[in-house]
Amino acid sequence: MSRRRSIGERLARAGSSAVRREIVGDWADAWLADHARTLGAARSALRHGDLDEAERLLGQLDALMSKAATGMTAVVAAMEDDDGR
Repeated sequence: MSRRRSIGERLARAGSSAVRREIVGDWADAWLADHARTLGAARSALRHGDLDEAERLLGQLDALMSKAATGMTAVVAAMEDDDGR
């Protein structure tokens, strides 16, 4: 199984600004879907009184936020390159 490339690696390999914009859009959509799915599962766990599962899911949300914050640096840099800055 090949490892999944980071957003920075995928943007660095992109040949054009249009491809970079598509990659960023897909990345943002995937992050939002992961975030919404995990948040929904945490809410469900809380409704059912499963505090251990809710805590695990909150840790997962924390990891998703950290990953997005790190990736955002690469996204901003790639978009600045497109603007010729």
